[in-house]
Amino acid sequence: MSLEIFFEYYMSEGLGIYFLILIGIFFFGLYRKKQLSSGAMGVWLIVSISLMVELLGRYLLFAIGTTAPTEHTINFLHFIAYGYTFSKYAVNKKLARSFWVGGLLLACYSAVNSIWIQDFFQSPSRSTMVFNVAIVLGSLITFFDMIKKPSQIPLLKQGLFWFNTATLFFYSITFFSFALHDHYLAQYYETGEYMPNWAIALIKGMNYYMYTSYFIAIWLDSKRTVKS
Repeated sequence: MSLEIFFEYYMSEGLGIYFLILIGIFFFGLYRKKQLSSGAMGVWLIVSISLMVELLGRYLLFAIGTTAPTEHTINFLHFIAYGYTFSKYAVNKKLARSFWVGGLLLACYSAVNSIWIQDFFQSPSRSTMVFNVAIVLGSLITFFDMIKKPSQIPLLKQGLFWFNTATLFFYSITFFSFALHDHYLAQYYETGEYMPNWAIALIKGMNYYMYTSYFIAIWLDSKRTVKS
C-alpha cells in the first residue's frame, strides 16, 4: 500500500488542474529552452520529473494497485534535480559544489533505502522525510546566499526568489502531513478515514502554488534572457 489512498482522496479532485499546470510548464520550457539559464533549466527539470513520474504513477495504480515505485523514483531523481538547481543558482562556487555533491550523496542514500531498507513496493517514508528536511535547509541556505550577495533586480522579478520561496513554503508547510503518512495509513485501515479534509486541501493548494511559482520563475528567467 502506498499513494493509492492519497490519489483517491486528493488527486481525484483537481487532478486535471494539477496535470494542466505541469504540462503547461513542460511545454513552455521546451519552447523557451534556448533562452533559459542553467538555474531555470533545473527548475524545468524538476517539473518534468514530477510530470513523468506522476503519469507513471497513475498507470501503476491501475496496473499493479500501488504507486510506491514512483515514490522511490521521484525521491531519487528529485534529490539530483534539486541539488543541481540549487548549485546553479548559488553565487558562491564552494556552496554550488556542496549543493551538487550533497544532492548526489542523498540520491545514493535514497537508492540504498529503496534497495535494502524500505522495499520498492513500500512507501519510502524515511527518504521522503530526509528529502523534505534537505530541501528546506537548501532553501534557507540559498536565501542566506541571496542576502549576502543581493541582486540589483527587484525580488519579484527574480526567478530565483519565486523558486526558492515556493520551495521553502511547500516543503515546510506540508512536512508534517507527509511525516504522518504511516499514521494516516494505519488510521485508514482502522476507521476508513485517511487524512483530514483540511490537510488534503492544504497539500492540493500548496502543489498549485509551488508549481505556478515555478512557472513564474521560468518565465521571468526567459524574459530576462530575451531582453539581454
